[in-house]
Amino acid sequence: MLYPILKDCETQPLVTVSNIVLRNLTSKNGLLYPGLIRCNASNPCTNIVFEDVQYTGLLKNLGYIC
Repeated sequence: MLYPILKDCETQPLVTVSNIVLRNLTSKNGLLYPGLIRCNASNPCTNIVFEDVQYTGLLKNLGYIC
């Protein structure tokens, strides 16, 4: 899976991101960030829940990009 790592990546305000639950996930020995959530300031993400999400890997101190 490829995704933008740059922080200046444009987002699409017409896409609503809401009501997402990440539960009981484990990622081991990953080479990149464990996840990425991109939202738009004019249509912000809402109701995103991380429950029992664990990550170990090369970039473990960086965590999710939000």
